[in-house]
Amino acid sequence: MLAGMTSTEYADWRRFYCTHYFQDTQLDAHFSGLMYAVLSLFFGDPDMHPADFSLLAPACEEEQTEMPDEGKLPGNSY
Repeated sequence: MLAGMTSTEYADWRRFYCTHYFQDTQLDAHFSGLMYAVLSLFFGDPDMHPADFSLLAPACEEEQTEMPDEGKLPGNSY
């Protein structure tokens, strides 16, 4: 489908999709908003967001491993 589109058609499609969701995305957005509303009544977590309850949103990596500086590695004499 994308191979037959021009960049202008693709940009128009993206703008349309931002306001007119497909059914699965719309249901996920409603479910996420409902879960957020219910849980925000019980837990006043300021970091909570409706996207946290989305089934379609990509999972964020909560803990990122820190890479040590090369100069601080054992055996390096910089």
